[in-house]
Amino acid sequence: MLIVICLPWSAGVRASECYAIKNVDQRNACLASAKNDTSYCFKIQSSDLREACLAPLKGETFGCFKIQDPDARAACLGETKNETWDCFKIHSADQRNACLGTVKADRSYCFKIQNDDLRKDCLANTAW
Repeated sequence: MLIVICLPWSAGVRASECYAIKNVDQRNACLASAKNDTSYCFKIQSSDLREACLAPLKGETFGCFKIQDPDARAACLGETKNETWDCFKIHSADQRNACLGTVKADRSYCFKIQNDDLRKDCLANTAW
C-alpha cells in the first residue's frame, strides 16, 4: 500500500474507513497504511499480507518477493515502488483496481472494486 503523506486532521478520517473492514487481517493492514504505523502489520496472521503491509511502509521491495500469491506480490511491488506497471500484471480486477487506485492516488479505481473490504481499504488509503 502506498504511503500518502497527509495532514494530521485527515488521518482520522482515513483510518475510520478501515474500522468498517470485517476481515481482521485486512483491517490491520489498512490501519497500518492509513496511520503509517508498522505495529498493525505485526498483528496480521497471514504471512503474505503481513509482508505486503510492511514493504510499502518500510519502502523496501524485499518483503514483496516473499509473497507466494503472484497477484499479491505484483500489488506489493506496485505499491512499494509506486509504479502502475506492476499493477497491470495483476489478474484479479479488484486487486488491480486497488493497486491502481493507490499508486495513482485516484479514488475512481476504488469505486470499481466489487469486494467490500478491499474497496474500503482502497478508499482509506487513496488521496481525496
